[in-house]
Amino acid sequence: MAVTQDGVLLPISAPKPRAMLALLLLHANQVVSAAALEEALWEGKPPARATAALHNHVRRLRRALGEGAVDRIRQQSGGYLIDVLPGELDTEQFAALGADGRAAARAQEWARASENLTAALALWRGEPFADLPGIGQDVRDHLLESRLQFLEGRIEADLALGRHREVVSELRALVREQPLREVLHGQLMLALYRADRQAEALDAFRFLRGTLVDELGVEPSPPVQELHRRILNGDPDLAPAPAAAAPAPAPAPAPAAATAPRAPSTLAQLPADIGDFAGRQTIVDSLGKLLGAGAADGPVQPVVISAVTGIGGIGKTALAVHVGHHVVGDFPDGQLYVNLRGTGDSPQAPAEVLAGLLRDLGEPDAAVPPDEEGRAARFRSLTSGRRLLLVLDDARDAAQVRPLLPGSGTCAVVVTSRRRLPGLAGAVPLHLDVLTPPEALQLFTSVVGAERVDAEAAAVREVLGYCGGLPLAVRIAASRLASRPAWTVAALAARLADERRRLDELQVEDVAVRVSFRMSYRSLEHLEDPGALSPAQAFRLLGLVPGPDFTAPAAAALFGQSLYRTEDLLEILVDANLLEDPALGRYRFHDLLRAFAGELAADCDREQDRERAVSRLVNWYTHAAAAVGEQLVPGRPRWGLDAIPAVAPALTFPGRAQAVEWCRREQRNLAALVRLAGARGRDPAAWVLPAQLWEFCTQFGYWEEHRATHRIGLTTARNLEDPLAQSRMLTGMVHYCSHAERFPEAVDLAREAMDLAGQYGDPRLVAGALSNYGVALHFAGRPEESVVWNERALAAIRAADGAPFAVASGLLNIGVEYQNLHRYAEAFERFDTALKVTRESDLPYLEAFVLNAMGEAGRTVGDLPRAIELFQEAAALRARISDRDGQATSLTALGDTLHSAGQPDRAWAAWRAAQTILDELKSPRAEKLRAKLEASPAPGD
Repeated sequence: MAVTQDGVLLPISAPKPRAMLALLLLHANQVVSAAALEEALWEGKPPARATAALHNHVRRLRRALGEGAVDRIRQQSGGYLIDVLPGELDTEQFAALGADGRAAARAQEWARASENLTAALALWRGEPFADLPGIGQDVRDHLLESRLQFLEGRIEADLALGRHREVVSELRALVREQPLREVLHGQLMLALYRADRQAEALDAFRFLRGTLVDELGVEPSPPVQELHRRILNGDPDLAPAPAAAAPAPAPAPAPAAATAPRAPSTLAQLPADIGDFAGRQTIVDSLGKLLGAGAADGPVQPVVISAVTGIGGIGKTALAVHVGHHVVGDFPDGQLYVNLRGTGDSPQAPAEVLAGLLRDLGEPDAAVPPDEEGRAARFRSLTSGRRLLLVLDDARDAAQVRPLLPGSGTCAVVVTSRRRLPGLAGAVPLHLDVLTPPEALQLFTSVVGAERVDAEAAAVREVLGYCGGLPLAVRIAASRLASRPAWTVAALAARLADERRRLDELQVEDVAVRVSFRMSYRSLEHLEDPGALSPAQAFRLLGLVPGPDFTAPAAAALFGQSLYRTEDLLEILVDANLLEDPALGRYRFHDLLRAFAGELAADCDREQDRERAVSRLVNWYTHAAAAVGEQLVPGRPRWGLDAIPAVAPALTFPGRAQAVEWCRREQRNLAALVRLAGARGRDPAAWVLPAQLWEFCTQFGYWEEHRATHRIGLTTARNLEDPLAQSRMLTGMVHYCSHAERFPEAVDLAREAMDLAGQYGDPRLVAGALSNYGVALHFAGRPEESVVWNERALAAIRAADGAPFAVASGLLNIGVEYQNLHRYAEAFERFDTALKVTRESDLPYLEAFVLNAMGEAGRTVGDLPRAIELFQEAAALRARISDRDGQATSLTALGDTLHSAGQPDRAWAAWRAAQTILDELKSPRAEKLRAKLEASPAPGD
């Protein structure tokens, strides 16, 4: 979302004020209640002081909007209202132009339809409200659908006007983005056919049909099939009617047409194109089309500006130059190129640049105005009406660029910058991402040669993985190999494998990834704040984060700063393209930038400061994981947590679903932090964090993560010689070994855990260890011993604190053993009591286990109707709490029971549902169930 005033972009960077403005504008001239704003801004979870915070956000918004905002944004009737005049909202212009264009299309006024729909689409600026909380998906979907309909209408008009060749590239890109949108596929087929590319038109239909059959199991619609038939038959009626053909261009007053040869010009300043430029074809096509619009004949239009941004080494200059050479024929009056040196020590001043541009355009030295404003005015006069392409490379910021812009719509400008340029009004932003794996391979092969690449394909993939898709890194790695014929690709991969040396290896002569990154980093130096953590310090500390990404609260813990200050710091780094924001609220580094930030932290920050920052981060995650565990098993002892200092901002969850979702998103970060804590040798968080993750990992099937983190925790616990820590980690390993069917090992570990619990002496720990030993004996097939130890455990639990979860677990364990010993009456007695405890104490996860056990017992004694009811209830409960693995277990048992009850169709359906879940979880149990399905006839067979 962008707001401009007198053509200048107003900076509104804080997320909450931006979201509030969007919400008010979506209900322009209407009162939006404070409650509705709070609900939306905090996504259904407003804090206790939301009303006060809302007032603060209103003040910040008014301040950002400047004069008149107090009158514009008014408090009224328990809410807020924003006054908007007709035509001030681009969404209104978008809808009006689109409606007029579609009406013209219905009347077959194709020129007007194309013009108005093109004007509507020109207002589009990326995904609507993508970075704003509280904006409903239905609003986004409506705007996105309108855009697609306008695109389809404009292309229909262009096809009617005979512009079939011009729309082919655009349509190819669109069908890749919208593979199920048949109208676009049909238009591509027609455009290709009219461009005398019948075979490609038929291929387009085959691609569409394959996609629809694979994804939806349906055939293309009748109109598309009919179009295919007509193309196949070479229907002459598909050719454009003579009346619809594009009118011939008017004779040009001078030989300036793009196709006509032109005299050599001194204004050919573009650097040489890169001969092995690879990838980015969609971006090249779209940027070329955008720039070409600036050179087109027709009504006066604004200057076409594209702002190409991205991290150092991403290929911004290479792209701008490459596209510039491709569109050179559209700008016969010349191409100007200026390196603004925005990331260097001495960025060029706009006045200095303008003086050079004026001289390039033929202005005598004596006629160059002395001041920047005069030079800018003269530059606009000299470029007026001329078809010029201006490439402004490596801009520092929007302020450096604004005075350099021509005033004529016949000119086009490409600006490259390492910083995002939200203050450059009217610019079309183009943020470059890393190369895709095929694009990176294409670039690497173009330098090294196909023979070496084909000979060591696996090593090539490894090298490209270390380069992370960064074009500069790929080119340097390839150049090193190309200059060393004796090297193997595997040898280079081995050198790059060590992250501590990786940046040293990515250097050839005077070109280095580290140098490129350092230039971007130095742009932060002028932002130093002696009174608080600076952006440069924040960048360095973030290099210590071991996981793939992070959130603002996690960064606040790392920094030891408030959440508001942290969000400001992160946004500064995002704007500088030193940090990425791939999803709302989440941030990440490019892998090589992370290594660079870590290097800087080691060089610039004291070891004790780094250690404190890492400790804050690990401790914050540990308490967050404990909050998750409390949602999953309320009241369970949080062993060792009191030894871990709490760190702000504290994370809490309103319910089980939110806790589970957080843990799923953070799972890789949590595992990385356990490894980091373990590497420190004696950090208690290395065992306390796995202990807090116990419930999540075991309930949701993260068994390998459970094993890996508990092994690290056990090593630290032994280093600490802490019996509590060792007992808890061993107990966790018992659970993993039982799951992995390593039963004798589980019994041995459980015995050791029990002995250590006795040394520690806490009755609750002892009771838990007794129960754990009894469970291990159960899985080892020793039911008589298991009953004895589980009875002892239950007595110890009741004597300790009688925690409901522990009591219900003990009763369940005893009931299962009585069932195994065919003592069914005693088994049902324990199950009934356990079920009562779980329901009274709201323990749904354990309740589902009890229901499942009761179902197994009912099936064993032949009460199949009751067993079916119990398995159905267990499966439904597990679905409700997102226990997918447990749901599959209950569905499998339900299918077995239905089959025994003579209901094969229902049994097959239950097994099929279970198998779908196990496939999603990649569980080894899926194959066993698939065999059962294949041995049973499907319903209707």
